[in-house]
Parts: sequence; structure tokens; C-alpha cells
Amino acid sequence: MAGIAVFTLLCLAMHLSIQTDAQQRAELLVQAWAKTADVQVHDIRYHLLRNALILKDIHTERGGDSITIKHILLRTSPESLNSTKPQIGQVEISGIEAELHQNQVTHAWQLNQSLMQIWQAASSLQVRNGHLALHLQQHDSTPLVLENIFILQHLQSQTRMIIASASLQHGLLQWQLHTDRVSNESDGLFSWKRVNTQQLTDALALQPMGGQLDGELTWHQSGAGPQYPLNIQGETHLSFANMVSNNSAEPGNKQPLHHLRFSAAQQADAWSIDIDASAWPLAAWSSLMPGLGERQFIAGHIDGSTHWQGAPGGWVINGSKGAIRDIVFAQPVQGDDKYNHSTAWSWNGIDYDSFHVDTKQQYLHVSRMALNDGKMTLNTERDPTAAAQRTPQTATLSDGWNISIDDIQVHNMTMDIKLPDGDITLQSLTGQGAWPKQHELSFDLATDKQDSSPDPKWRLRGNVRKNEAMHATDAELTVHARDIPITSMRPLLPLRIDDNSPVTLAGKMDMRSNVSVQQGIWRMQGKASATDVQVSHAGDVWMADHISTTFGPVGMNLDMQHIDKINVEQWLYLAALEPLQPVPQEQVIAPVQRAWWAAALRNKGIRIDQLRLQDGTLSVGQKESRWAEHFDIQLDNMAINSRAKVKAKAEVGGGLFELSGQWSALTQTQQFMGSASLHHASPFFLHSWMLASGMPRLLRGHLDLQLDIIEASEPDSYQSRWMVQLQRALSETGNDQTDPMLVRTGYNTHDLIQRLGGEREMIKLENSIAGSWQQQPLNFTMIEQSFLSTLYDASQQQHSSQEPLHQHVVPQKPTKPSLPAAIGLNTQTRLHNKNGVLSLNERSRLIKVVRYLRTKPEMSIDLIPRWSGERLDDEMLARILHTQHLIKRYMVHRKIDENRIFPLWPAKADHDQEISSIQIKLNAQH
Repeated sequence: MAGIAVFTLLCLAMHLSIQTDAQQRAELLVQAWAKTADVQVHDIRYHLLRNALILKDIHTERGGDSITIKHILLRTSPESLNSTKPQIGQVEISGIEAELHQNQVTHAWQLNQSLMQIWQAASSLQVRNGHLALHLQQHDSTPLVLENIFILQHLQSQTRMIIASASLQHGLLQWQLHTDRVSNESDGLFSWKRVNTQQLTDALALQPMGGQLDGELTWHQSGAGPQYPLNIQGETHLSFANMVSNNSAEPGNKQPLHHLRFSAAQQADAWSIDIDASAWPLAAWSSLMPGLGERQFIAGHIDGSTHWQGAPGGWVINGSKGAIRDIVFAQPVQGDDKYNHSTAWSWNGIDYDSFHVDTKQQYLHVSRMALNDGKMTLNTERDPTAAAQRTPQTATLSDGWNISIDDIQVHNMTMDIKLPDGDITLQSLTGQGAWPKQHELSFDLATDKQDSSPDPKWRLRGNVRKNEAMHATDAELTVHARDIPITSMRPLLPLRIDDNSPVTLAGKMDMRSNVSVQQGIWRMQGKASATDVQVSHAGDVWMADHISTTFGPVGMNLDMQHIDKINVEQWLYLAALEPLQPVPQEQVIAPVQRAWWAAALRNKGIRIDQLRLQDGTLSVGQKESRWAEHFDIQLDNMAINSRAKVKAKAEVGGGLFELSGQWSALTQTQQFMGSASLHHASPFFLHSWMLASGMPRLLRGHLDLQLDIIEASEPDSYQSRWMVQLQRALSETGNDQTDPMLVRTGYNTHDLIQRLGGEREMIKLENSIAGSWQQQPLNFTMIEQSFLSTLYDASQQQHSSQEPLHQHVVPQKPTKPSLPAAIGLNTQTRLHNKNGVLSLNERSRLIKVVRYLRTKPEMSIDLIPRWSGERLDDEMLARILHTQHLIKRYMVHRKIDENRIFPLWPAKADHDQEISSIQIKLNAQH
């Protein structure tokens, strides 16, 4: 027994001695292999009896690549590692951490035979618990991170079989590879499930794209090395969490909405790829797409087949008949949003027959393209800092691209033009165009409806030029518009003041204009007309039946916006009624307030060579209260800081109003130099104002006004004189408590007229105003105050026909005179309707009156209305005024001075139970 124990101990000692020797030798041999393979091995263990090497903490680097392995078990001898044909039974690798770059994997690692021989010689190889960060682009790109890597390799007599799997976040990747060890011919299968698409786009430095990918591919290569062709076939589909994943009406069809089939062949680093796409997103490859109008392709889905030839960095792509859906081009901007979606260009679909793309030469050609249901936004820089906020990429989106399109069809496109004061939208544009190589883009677009319907109609024809960088920045086009609501053209009209003072518009307009765009700067000239126009602001309303204008140039970067002519026909201005205050207000001297429209024109730098308003009406308070009719106005050369020549003529109360002079309508301080006059007007047009002011109405009278303004000898100063004359005035009597004349003069209106008119029934007031336009600007308030002051002075004087009105005497209480007695030849004329004329019998009676008046030039005539019926309505009043007008016109035509003819306003006392007529009474003048 003791001998056996001694023998055992001797054998153990011998084994330990041999093991120690083998361990030392193994360390030397492995380190020698490691040096050759450029691998660092920190721990080496050799099991002699198992003929197995255990290597721990292995690390190696190649350029930017690195691999760290915690544990490797090699069923081989240390000597075999250093032989040219190692014999390796089994290899087990666990705890691998690797960072690789795609552009180095096929070079540095495959050319290192010391490493590759382990892979090739192992009859069985297993990798567990692996982690790989794979960079598919530059060193600093986002890597594709594979975890839980498992690889199993088996060698048979002539076949190498590899099975592998890995997780990509929540996705699963699986490989199968069969390789003939003699011919190196290989076949493989690769599948992926639930792969996060954004991980791939980040790793490939493409634009982010959401969703999950599922699919598989197979490949075949006839030998090892790039000289042998590689053939790949496969398909994949993209799904989203909220997507109903079928586009077929057949029950049970689960065909995904986004689907891709492909086949590819590679030889000598060149690829030939065929792709059949169904609604496949293209946003990830936006960097390969040409830009449009400083906008970058950011969204779209393709349906169709394409053929790719070349390699990354230089592809030639050809496509047959297909379509791209849901296309969006947008401007890149700084900030979190990345793109300005408010000015994006989009189409629901673009159908094409064929296209050719060369990404290296940056050339795109399309034989036919149909743009369906699109929207284009053209921005004219609302903010001067807007251009500075764009990313530098914007300026080079289209650099170098040569685009040609043989035939362009447009269906139902909306064009939104953004201007500083708002947007103009052109809807339902349809038409055609072409973009020949090295030539201009031509187009002809029009709205669908070009018939007699009242819908808006547009037509745009023109050309877009391409500069050396292929930017479409210059254009020439004609724009025709019909039946366009004026509200939609508001941004082009100089009627905006500010948001707190809105201007409402109504009406329709037509326009024919030429528009030029150079380096993004647009200018326009042409003609326009409008019908049934209404402009409202702060209680004032201006209307016109028809407006026509010629304009241009107008647009961007101009010293002024030029308008050649504006002609307005059949217009009406409804001004707000401003009654006389019951209590006199303190006079405030302030510069003449520009009208809102004048302020708007000045803000826009408008110059108008000629403005003509014809056959207009001025109403105050309400439309029926007409102060002036047949109103004609002409202004010439109206511009900022200059005086426009102005002429005006109107019928006011049956009398003639005239104005002529120079008016600085658009200057900072408004000034008028000239004269204005009103002759022989009946004061009936003042009724609504007098009633609102608390005054009795005037029933009879002739009103004459005169205003003259000239330049004074002092710089920027004026001299003016005004005159008001009222002849044979007669007013209503009634409640005097609200009469503002009581406070201002101490007399009510009725008594004041009697006091100032005297026996001659003539009131004449006049005065002068002089001053500086800056210190005492002449305006209506100053003239009103001067008139009221003069009226007060006159009311305090006792006068006679021999005494001038301005003499100061002790006032006396006036008496109430009665109508002077009528003198013979009195007659009556029945009332006529609006279009009625005097009968032969009425003219025969009137001619007798005319002949008598010719012999009595001192006499005057009262046209007294007699009206019947229950009340004095608008129809009866119109008949009265028309008949008075017929009589007056008849007499004036026969040389009777109109200053002798006095129509009277109908009063209650004129009510007649029997017949409605005009009674003609002759009166002796005092």
C-alpha cells in the first residue's frame, strides 16, 4: 500500500512538473501569437490533460476599432496557434465588447490571418453574451448597438454553417450562413423583426424616420472576395403603432401599407439594385433630393419601381411609371422646429412616367410629371431678420442641380402668397408647364372655372429663370384675375393703418398685371377694376359702383408705389354725423389730422398721378341725408411731401359747390391753398345736422359760402378769408331749450335769424384768419370757432339797413316778423313723380309768371308745398322736391335769376286736405 501511495505521488509530481512546463511554454507561444496578431492577452491558462487554452481579458485595436473579450476557450495546443494550418476543435467566446466601423471591417480584420485562422480553423465556434457598437458612417456618427449577440459555427467536411442572433433595442436580428469550404461559395439568410427605424437612420446619418421594420433577405456569393458577384434579394415592411396595416380590400390580406421589395448585385464595389416600393417613405434620404425654392424635401412616399446603379456617393437612379404621395418641401430654420412648416410646399400626389437622377452630377430629368392637390407658399419676407434666421443649409439646397421636366401637369393647386400685410390665396389652379434642360421653367395655370360663374378666377402665365446655381429666383409672369373678392386682395391695397383701426372691405375686382421677380424682389404693374365697392372705417362708409386704375411699378425696394390713374364712378361717401355741441368747447390748436386713408397712403409711399371721382354723393348720418350730389373731384400728382392740384364740383342744396387749389394730402401737416364756394343753395341739406344739434330746421333760404386761402408773406404761413351769406331765411318755431344758439349768442335760432336779417332778410358774416401752419394750423375747427365768434359779435349789435353789421350798438330784443304779403299772378302746379315733366297747361301758366317777373326784377318767388294725406312720407317729399326743381329749372332757363327763386320745405302748416301741389307766390323784395 505504501508503495502505491509513493508511486501516485511520483506520478502527480511528474504531472505537475509537466503541467508547469506546458503552462510556461503555452504562455510563451500564446504571447508570440498575440504579438503577431497584435492582440493583448492578460491571462493565459493551459490544461494539458484537456488540451485546452483559456484566455482572459483579451484586447485588440485596429484604427478606431476595438475588441475586448472576457473569456475564450480554445480546444487546441499552443503550438497550433502559431502554425499556418492550425487544428482547433472547439472555440467558446463569452463577454465580448466590440466597437467597429463598417469601412474597416472588410479590410483590417479580414487581412489579419492570425485572427482569421481561428475563425476558419475552428470545427465548432460559439459566441455568447456579445455587445457590438457598429459605426456605419464616420467615427463620430451614432453607432448601431447590437446586444445579446449569439453566434454558433459548425464545420463539416465541406461546409461551414453559421447561425447568429442579436437584439437591437427591442428588435431581433437573425443570420444563417452556409459556405462551401472548397469553392467559398456562400448562401445566407438574414431576417429582422420589430427594428426601431430611427436607430438605423441615425446610424446611417440619414434624416430620422419613425416606425418599426420587419423583413428578410437572402444572398448568394460564388466565391470569397470582391471579384465574385454578390446577389441579394429581400423584402421589408414598415409599420407604426397606430397603423391599420393593409391597403387591400380583400378579406384577410395583411399586406403592410409601407412595403419594399429589392434585389441587388454587387461586384467590384459597384451595385446594381432594383427596388419595387409601395408607399415607402423617402424622408430619410432627403439629403439625396434636390431642393425647390430654398426648401428641402422632408416627407413623401413612393409607389413604383426604381433601378439604382453605382455606389454610395454616386448613384444613377432610373424610375418607370409611378407616384410619390404626401410630398412636403420646407425651409430649414434654426431652433427646435428645424423646419418652417408655415411656408412649406406640399402635394397630395405627384405622378410620373419616368425619371432619371444622377446624384453625383446632380442631374434630374422627368419625362412627364402630374402635380395633384398641391399647396405652394411664396414668402416675401415679413420680417427683415427672417433671412438671417435661416440655417446656412438653405442657401445651398439647390446648388449644382440641373433639373429638366418635359411635361408638367398641374391639378387643383393652391398658391398662398405671403405679403407684409397679409396673404393672398389662389385656389383650384390647373394647367401645364415645362422645364427644358438649361432653359426657363414655363407655366400656364388657371382656376378650374373660367366661365360666367361668380366664383373667383385666376390665370398665371410666365417663365422662371434658373441662375448659375440653379436657383429659381427670377421670374416674369402675367396675372389675370376676375371676380376676385376685394377682401382677398387686401394685402395689395394701401388701406391698412393698424390692427386697432380696422378697415372693412366689400366688392369684387378684376386685374391684368405683369409681375417680375429678380433675386427674390417682386414688382408689378398693370390694370385693375372693381365693382360694388364698399370701404368702412370708424363709422364712415365709402361706396362706388365702379373703379378702374392703372398702376406700376409697385412692389419691393421702391422709393414709391406708383399709381398712374384711378377713376371712380357713381360713388357715395357716408360720413358720421357730428352735431354742434350744446356747450361751447375750448378750442385746441392742433395740426390738421390726416384722414385715415391719407395716413394709409403715406405709410405705403403711394404716388397717384391722377385721381378722378365722378358723379358722387356725400351723405351725412344716413344714406338718405344727401349734402352733395353729382360730386366730381380730380386730384393730380398726389404724393408725399408735395401739393396736389385739386378741383371739385358738386350740387349742394340745388346750388353749385366749387373748389380749386393745391392740397398737400399726404404731407405730415396737411395744407390747402385755394378757394371753395357754394352759391344759391337751399339749406335743407342741413336738416339732420340741425335737428341733431337741437336747432330748428330752416324752411327757406339761399345759402352762399366762400373760403379763400393764400400763402402769407411769412414762411409756412397762410392768410384766409371766409364769408357766409343767408338770404330770406325762415326757420321753424318750437322748443328753444335745446337750441345751442342760446348759449352762444343769447338768442334762439329763429329770433337770431330775424335779428340779423332785418328788413332786408339778408344775413352776411365774414372774417379773416391768418397764422402759421405749425402754430395755428387752419382746419375746420378753427373756421367753426371763427364763425361762431363772428356770429356772437353780430348778434350783440343793433343795426339797420344803413348800418354795417360790425358796428357796436346797444342790443334790443328782436321782434318776430311775418311772411311778406304775396302779390298777384299766384298759381299752383300739381306734384309730379320722379320722372315726371311739366304739362303744357302748367308751362302756359308759368310763362305768364316769367313774363311778369321780367318786368319786376325787384320781386322774388316762393315755391310753397301743399301736401295731402295722413302724413308726409318719403315718397311725398320726393315729389315735392322734384316739382320744385322742375319749376325752378323752367324759370332759370327763361333768364330768371335763380337767386330770386326760393323753394320752401314742407311743414305741418302746409297740409292740404284736397290736393298736393306747389303754390307759386310772388313777393316784393325789401
